[in-house]
Amino acid sequence: MFNITIVCTILGLLLSWQYKSTRAEADSSSSILHENIIEMIQQLETDIHDTEEEIGTIRNQLSQYQEVEDQDAGTLKFLQDYLHLQRSINSLTTVVGPGITITLDDNVQGAASASTDFASFRPEDYIIHDKTVLYLVNELKAAGAKAIAINNQRLVSSSDIRCVGTVILVNTTPMAPPYQIKALGDPEEIKEKLLLGDEIPYLKARNFPVKIEVGEVEIPEYKGNFRQSHLERGEQIHE
Repeated sequence: MFNITIVCTILGLLLSWQYKSTRAEADSSSSILHENIIEMIQQLETDIHDTEEEIGTIRNQLSQYQEVEDQDAGTLKFLQDYLHLQRSINSLTTVVGPGITITLDDNVQGAASASTDFASFRPEDYIIHDKTVLYLVNELKAAGAKAIAINNQRLVSSSDIRCVGTVILVNTTPMAPPYQIKALGDPEEIKEKLLLGDEIPYLKARNFPVKIEVGEVEIPEYKGNFRQSHLERGEQIHE
């Protein structure tokens, strides 16, 4: 009986020690796990903070790139507008707007009637000369015309109007009657000044076919080369 009691006591002590040992190991493992979880959370918080800072840096860079792109787009738009302006100033773009169209032709009927008198007949008195077209262009400019074309040849500062034989050249392009002169500007003002000028009344007085129309006109772009004109003074277009 005594031996059984001793054995039970020893077993009890062993079980108690085993329980305490197991409990201590469990508590130690739990503590280590808890510490590991805390370290993981802290590391994740650090990683999130670093990522947020990196995202902020990237956003700032993107914002700077966007500003540079916007500036470049603005610069490109400015340059495009400036180029268009320069092309317009230099007559390199088609222009459309209110204006006047003048159509001139030789006095064929007058020439036919006068030709019966061979002694006094002068054929040159019944045709449109380069000087007539030139002087009319100068009157258009003085009347405020902003752009002028003769038979779709745009006039610029270096344009010349001259004749070779009986052919009128505009920008070195040969032309034949009728001559259609288009001018962009205030149509009524231009028409009024032309009718009070020298050329239109002179042509009408000599029975040349002259037609004046007001309305929208289209002046094509200048397609020639820009060069310094070396014509005689009387044959240059005056600004």
